[in-house]
Amino acid sequence: MSALSRFGRAIQNAKASLSGMARSLSISVLNQVISSGANFALGLYLVRVLSPTEFGLYGIGFAIVLFYAGVGNALFLTQMVVHVPEKAPEERLLYAARMLAALLIFCVLTAMPALAILGVGKLVWPLLNEYVGSLVAVLASCLAYLLKDFFVRHAYTARKEVWALIVNSAIAIVMLASLLVWHHGASDVSATGALWIFAMSNLVGVLVGLLLVKLPLSLVTANKVILDWKEAWRGGVWALGGGVVIWSQSQAYIYVTALIAGPAAVGMANAAKLLITPALFLVTAANQILMPRLATLRVTNINKMFKTSEYVALAFILFAMMYTLFCAFWGGEILAIIVGNKYQDIAPLILAWCLVLIFQFSRAGTSVVLQVMKEFKRIMFDNLWSAVVAIICTVFLLKQLGVQGAVLGAAIGELILSVLLYRAVLVHKRKAALSRT
Repeated sequence: MSALSRFGRAIQNAKASLSGMARSLSISVLNQVISSGANFALGLYLVRVLSPTEFGLYGIGFAIVLFYAGVGNALFLTQMVVHVPEKAPEERLLYAARMLAALLIFCVLTAMPALAILGVGKLVWPLLNEYVGSLVAVLASCLAYLLKDFFVRHAYTARKEVWALIVNSAIAIVMLASLLVWHHGASDVSATGALWIFAMSNLVGVLVGLLLVKLPLSLVTANKVILDWKEAWRGGVWALGGGVVIWSQSQAYIYVTALIAGPAAVGMANAAKLLITPALFLVTAANQILMPRLATLRVTNINKMFKTSEYVALAFILFAMMYTLFCAFWGGEILAIIVGNKYQDIAPLILAWCLVLIFQFSRAGTSVVLQVMKEFKRIMFDNLWSAVVAIICTVFLLKQLGVQGAVLGAAIGELILSVLLYRAVLVHKRKAALSRT
């Protein structure tokens, strides 16, 4: 084959690859718009109808849901994604079925003690009766959201992004229909009711995923599940530590603010955060596509993996800066329309959240690279240092500047984490370069 023919073949292959990536990205963006858009619509509705205190309580409950989902993702779903490229193609569907079985066991083993603690707590502390309904709603949301995540992650791993689109569309339809019924029929709108809507909608998504994917669960054996769990645990234990630390950092503004200033202040912070929520659609959509593809490149072309992550990081930073300019000029007016007149002097909070957005986007590519390289221990310790700084800064700045200070503390933590993760990726990139010489 001549050099010209080889060049032409390379161009054709590149076009096909870009075409496939563009199609997957478009489906993923649409998927994320539907998924996050439904949650965003729920947040918009709640910020209008709930009091700042009730909206803050919903935010606290949702932070617990994110913590539980982070634990499950660290132990099972992320491990599934990074280990799939090492499995034989004919083994991958059965492997996914075994990971679902392991995830279901995890859900049962965590839900039963939680319910037992609630039962005992009601007897020991009668005041708990007032909050039992809310806590059970949070638990139901935790389980449904994590199980839904399995089917979404599996869809991207199997390169069947349309499955995730169908699952999230079902969730969005049920959620919005429930909101409509609730709005016209409920006499008392509360954070507890909102959490039940969230749980029920995600449970429908789980059922749709089960019917759609048709995993061979009948072929799952206990000994194989145990072997897969042991394999996942080697990286999962460090990913779990990293997940807990990440949650401690990213949600510090919630639990620190709740403890010091109360749930109404949490409601104010989350009301301002609504403005940057649409921007998060893109990074989540891109990461869902990026992780399985970078995991494959880790095995086939590690240099391309590094270059791809760099392009992604640059694109994210530029997007975040443009979004910040948009918020600086028009954010206050838009947010006033969204949240009404219940939240005053919210403009400084918007700019603080934009800093969080920029620093969070700057680490998107490096975080995925380290995960697919199974550097979960390194991620955990980098997150640990940044989390400690973030929590200290959040406490100090909250007392000095109020709610805006709590969000600035989160921004400082994101900046430090971004620098640490970039340094870790740079070390691996240099090692890869040396191995070629």
